[in-house]
Amino acid sequence: MVAPVLLVIAAAAAGDDKVASAINALEELLHKGSPALAAYEHHVIFLKRAQQEEAVGAVDGRGS
Repeated sequence: MVAPVLLVIAAAAAGDDKVASAINALEELLHKGSPALAAYEHHVIFLKRAQQEEAVGAVDGRGS
Protein backbone atom coordinates (compact mmCIF):
# COMPACT_ATOMS: atom_id res chain seq x y z
CA MET A 1 0.00 0.00 0.00
CA VAL A 2 2.99 2.29 0.47
CA ALA A 3 3.99 2.15 -3.20
CA PRO A 4 0.74 3.72 -4.53
CA VAL A 5 1.01 6.51 -1.97
CA LEU A 6 4.57 7.20 -3.07
CA LEU A 7 3.36 7.18 -6.66
CA VAL A 8 0.80 9.88 -5.82
CA ILE A 9 3.45 12.00 -4.09
CA ALA A 10 5.88 11.62 -6.99
CA ALA A 11 3.20 12.47 -9.54
CA ALA A 12 2.15 15.53 -7.55
CA ALA A 13 5.77 16.68 -7.48
CA ALA A 14 5.98 16.24 -11.25
CA GLY A 15 2.86 18.41 -11.61
CA ASP A 16 1.31 16.67 -14.61
CA ASP A 17 -1.58 14.37 -15.54
CA LYS A 18 0.07 11.51 -13.70
CA VAL A 19 -1.55 12.81 -10.51
CA ALA A 20 -5.06 11.88 -11.64
CA SER A 21 -3.86 8.48 -12.83
CA ALA A 22 -2.05 7.80 -9.56
CA ILE A 23 -5.07 8.81 -7.49
CA ASN A 24 -7.32 6.59 -9.59
CA ALA A 25 -4.94 3.66 -9.09
CA LEU A 26 -4.87 4.25 -5.34
CA GLU A 27 -8.66 4.46 -5.14
CA GLU A 28 -8.97 1.21 -7.10
CA LEU A 29 -6.66 -0.54 -4.64
CA LEU A 30 -8.64 0.82 -1.71
CA HIS A 31 -11.92 -0.38 -3.24
CA LYS A 32 -10.50 -3.87 -3.75
CA GLY A 33 -9.63 -4.08 -0.09
CA SER A 34 -7.03 -6.01 1.79
CA PRO A 35 -7.50 -9.45 3.33
CA ALA A 36 -5.34 -8.45 6.29
CA LEU A 37 -7.34 -5.27 6.82
CA ALA A 38 -10.62 -7.20 6.61
CA ALA A 39 -9.37 -9.72 9.18
CA TYR A 40 -8.31 -6.91 11.49
CA GLU A 41 -11.71 -5.21 11.17
CA HIS A 42 -13.48 -8.51 11.97
CA HIS A 43 -11.25 -8.95 15.02
CA VAL A 44 -12.02 -5.42 16.24
CA ILE A 45 -15.74 -6.11 15.87
CA PHE A 46 -15.33 -9.36 17.81
CA LEU A 47 -13.50 -7.56 20.63
CA LYS A 48 -16.09 -4.78 20.81
CA ARG A 49 -18.92 -7.31 20.94
CA ALA A 50 -17.20 -9.25 23.71
CA GLN A 51 -16.68 -6.03 25.66
CA GLN A 52 -20.35 -5.07 25.23
CA GLU A 53 -21.53 -8.53 26.30
CA GLU A 54 -19.30 -8.31 29.37
CA ALA A 55 -20.73 -4.88 30.24
CA VAL A 56 -24.30 -6.15 29.84
CA GLY A 57 -23.49 -9.17 31.98
CA ALA A 58 -22.09 -6.95 34.72
CA VAL A 59 -25.21 -4.77 34.69
CA ASP A 60 -27.51 -7.80 34.75
CA GLY A 61 -25.52 -9.30 37.63
CA ARG A 62 -24.37 -12.29 35.57
CA GLY A 63 -20.73 -11.75 36.41
CA SER A 64 -17.94 -9.97 34.62
